[in-house]
Amino acid sequence: MMTFNFKLIFLSLSAIFFLLSCDNTAQQKEDPLAKERATLKDEVMAIHDEMMPDWRASSKAQTQLEKMITSATEKHDLPNVEKYQTAHQQLEVVYKEMKDWMEQYRSPSAETSNEDAISYFKDQKVKVVKMKEIMVENLKEAKKVVDFKTTSVK
Repeated sequence: MMTFNFKLIFLSLSAIFFLLSCDNTAQQKEDPLAKERATLKDEVMAIHDEMMPDWRASSKAQTQLEKMITSATEKHDLPNVEKYQTAHQQLEVVYKEMKDWMEQYRSPSAETSNEDAISYFKDQKVKVVKMKEIMVENLKEAKKVVDFKTTSVK
């Protein structure tokens, strides 16, 4: 009798382990293209999300600079007018880069093939990295003139 119970326990455990290993095999065979698609999308959106607070801050700093330009103009302080206008233009570039990128971005639908979505997200990653580089450079220059808080530029 004891042999029968041992065999039953052994067979039950073997069946459980077999089923669990089949489940792991199925998970391991998850479509690598789907994983790449998700990873690329996450990378693109992470860069966007990183730069979004600076985009908002740049808009507020533009308003601040407009007041500084007005004040310097009223005082006929041409060197500062030019300096403030240059910083304002740099922040306009920051604002425009993010705005233009967001307007052209269209996340592929679930029906889009993984290959097409991967191609799209690779292209978007190049664009969003370029957008970030332009934004960071212009934010750095503008911060030399006007003080405002950013997350990407200290």
